[in-house]
Amino acid sequence: AQAIAAFAYGTESVKPVDIIVGPGNKFVTEAKRQVSGAVGIDMLAGPSEAVIIADETANPEWVAADALSRCEHDPNSWTILVTTSEKLAGETLKFIEEQSKTLPTAELAMESWKNNSKILLADNMDEAIKLTNEIAPEHLQVMTKDSEKVALELHNFGSLFVGYYAPVPFGDYVSGPNHILPTMRCARFSNGVNAQTFLKISSVQIISKEGGAYLSPHCAYLAGIEGLYGHQYSAKLRG
Repeated sequence: AQAIAAFAYGTESVKPVDIIVGPGNKFVTEAKRQVSGAVGIDMLAGPSEAVIIADETANPEWVAADALSRCEHDPNSWTILVTTSEKLAGETLKFIEEQSKTLPTAELAMESWKNNSKILLADNMDEAIKLTNEIAPEHLQVMTKDSEKVALELHNFGSLFVGYYAPVPFGDYVSGPNHILPTMRCARFSNGVNAQTFLKISSVQIISKEGGAYLSPHCAYLAGIEGLYGHQYSAKLRG
């Protein structure tokens, strides 16, 4: 949080910046919220979250491991397993219990799993897709017999991991795309950090005498409707 303040307002040794980007704990997030406006920020990131869509073809041991990998981040992190297979759901629960006995971060991971996480049993894959699009998770894994086909129907996510061999931890460390992603359902309308985050778009208008004469009466009319007569007079002068 102190570093956020230094970047936003400057110190004797740190020059103030224009935008602050990146995730952090709840104190970093609150600091970013407070300096937003003085500087730009990318987003207010919440605890790590993941949805795993899996059917009967998925390996429940892998599903369990992937679920716990999100939960070990923070006491408020969560994983939701959306599955069409009641058998897979039951086997995944068994593997989560088994893995928790050997996982060094088991206490934290199991706290998050038991307090925040859930398994949703869908009647079919269409329902699983609908539920997932409504959740709009930060991370989304697809482990089904038609993973790539299912992926085409998914629209709300920060980063999508398609297939049995694409766990979210690969995205954390080695698979490539930026991993600063929207949380708390913000994936419905925003995206992760990318090159555009560091660019801005400005508008410029160059209007000729003829163009001004054409626009003048339209502008004056609209300004009059709003009762902004200074605007109206400024427009009329170009007519």
